[in-house]
Amino acid sequence: MARDFERLYETCSRSVEHYIYCKVANRHDAQDVLQTVLLAGYEGLDSLIEPTNFKRWLLSIATNKIKDYYAQKAKTLHLPLAVATQLLERGFSQRETEWHVRDVLRRLPEKQQQILYLFYIVGLAQRDIALRLNLPLGTVKSRLNTAKKHFAQSYIGQEEEKDMKEKVFPNIAPIYQLTQLDKPIFPVVCEEVPGWLITARKGERRRFAFYDDPDRRCTGIHTMTALRNANIHGIDCV
Repeated sequence: MARDFERLYETCSRSVEHYIYCKVANRHDAQDVLQTVLLAGYEGLDSLIEPTNFKRWLLSIATNKIKDYYAQKAKTLHLPLAVATQLLERGFSQRETEWHVRDVLRRLPEKQQQILYLFYIVGLAQRDIALRLNLPLGTVKSRLNTAKKHFAQSYIGQEEEKDMKEKVFPNIAPIYQLTQLDKPIFPVVCEEVPGWLITARKGERRRFAFYDDPDRRCTGIHTMTALRNANIHGIDCV
């Protein structure tokens, strides 16, 4: 079977290699993709009913492997903050943590990860993306707009975080005094979580500080982000 595959591949090797190298800009990555295509073709040769269709059949394998390559690239993406700025078309503070952006990207559908990667990281024009993914240009435009919208919607707590950064915690905790008032007693709902000082709800990000006695100095400033709902041992939480 190995000789049969080699013989058939010789008839279309230039076309297949040219196709992959045009779709994958990084030459080393293109070589890796080519190897996966050849391996998949060799292992699946028995499924080829008509040898005269070998070239078309192998190119279809190449198309799928290229899509897999870009999908995997998007999953492991090291996303710069500058890209996030473009994605949301809004101002981003340079203090924004990169893990949050990557987490948002990771939770998007695979096709949306792929389109954002090709457009913002690889820097391809929409027409070039359409050629690489074998999609109509209109589909690429629609998918890109949808991906940008979903990214912006998923970027939770952005406004809350902006408010947090504007707040400056003092190095020494202020001294509070309780003063009795001559007013009617009224009910109070206290939602403070013991030990955490705040109640975390899905989509919220809150910043708080700890002060230790006896000098009342600030010993740490922390950020809590509630990413999603959860249920642990039957207890609803985030």
